Amino acid sequence: MTSRKQYDSSIKIAFSLGLEKELLPQSFINTIPASTISGWRNEFEVNDLIGIEYSKHINQKLKYIYRCQKKSYHQKKLFSIGISIKNFFIEGMSKNKYHKLLRTHKNKLVEVIDSVKNNSSLNIKLICKLFQIKRDTYYKWKQEINYKCSKSPINICLKSNVKQATFEEIKQMKNLLLNQSFAHWSIASIQAYALRKGICSLGVSTWYRYNKLLNIRPKINYKQRKPKYLPLKANKVNEIWHADITIFKTKDNVKHYIYSVIDNFSRKTLAWCVANMVCSKIRVKTLKNAIKVAFGENFNQTIRLITDGGPENDNFTMKSFINNAQAQIKHQIALRDIVFSNSMVEASYRVLKYSFLYTKDIANGVELKKELEFYFNDVDNRPHYAHKLYTPNEVFYGTQPYINAKELLKKATIERIKTNKQRFCISC
Repeated sequence: MTSRKQYDSSIKIAFSLGLEKELLPQSFINTIPASTISGWRNEFEVNDLIGIEYSKHINQKLKYIYRCQKKSYHQKKLFSIGISIKNFFIEGMSKNKYHKLLRTHKNKLVEVIDSVKNNSSLNIKLICKLFQIKRDTYYKWKQEINYKCSKSPINICLKSNVKQATFEEIKQMKNLLLNQSFAHWSIASIQAYALRKGICSLGVSTWYRYNKLLNIRPKINYKQRKPKYLPLKANKVNEIWHADITIFKTKDNVKHYIYSVIDNFSRKTLAWCVANMVCSKIRVKTLKNAIKVAFGENFNQTIRLITDGGPENDNFTMKSFINNAQAQIKHQIALRDIVFSNSMVEASYRVLKYSFLYTKDIANGVELKKELEFYFNDVDNRPHYAHKLYTPNEVFYGTQPYINAKELLKKATIERIKTNKQRFCISC
């Protein structure tokens, strides 16, 4: 036989007064049987309760006794409540927005964490877990608040945070990020270039952090969100090729069709051309040029060629060329013959147009071809994020120089600490 549930008197009073919705969560109200609620409303008369005027005083005393006797339990309960509050915010505004809110009000957050730490037995690790931030982040924010310094480029005392970038390093970083010659380069490519040339030895994540912190270079605003796709990855050069077309309209209102063939592994552009029409013969011509670049006269390798289902790719001319080729070309239509998209070449076109072509006033096809000659040569000879410090050409031809990035960064860190320790600081 199950025992009958017993409810706190304050719960009964809330229902008797008709204030349950204002005082109690709906999820709890739903657990109480309707017959019980009806009994409280009809039979439980608040005015008939003897000694109700002393209830407030008794409750305060009970809370005090409970707090003294069950301090550790109370702190665990406090932690549990804090977790619930945190989860409420995350569910209501998303995890990213929650952390953005914390960063915006980090001064107040550090103050709250310090208060909880000083007035309870909870350790700092547990408190940081409560707010879902790393302990290192808390100490970093605390340092930023306590050691502000106008002599530092990021307003943090150089002597208290000796690993921050020096004035000279930030100057070089700004020069490269604002250099119009590198305007179409990614930050990762510029970082690798600077490291290779010995201009600035900072990690790629540091470059992104300082760029965001100092607002040096604005983020490219793509008109559409990046589509989700499963990337197709080759294990060696000339294993998988991608071919596609993109359209670009010059100032004279003429549409131009840019053809290209890209190697999946190295990201090298093997062949490209500009035409005024979509044509299978032009597509075959670009493939022949790509074969010549990759193999010369000794074309005896099997290649997977990925294209979309456009008329320039899926036709008799293409099939005839593939059937008569010296080696086997396995032509596959993206999202039809295979589950993968042709996203690699599509992404390269998006970067080409948004970071390069759209930033220029290109009058006609002659100027467009000139700009494309520069771009495709440049993109093959600059460090690519997929290869970190190395260029597509170096990976394709196997000519990567040995660069010990870890040693370069370690050496730069030692020099940075030495430089920052010698800086004069008003705060210190």
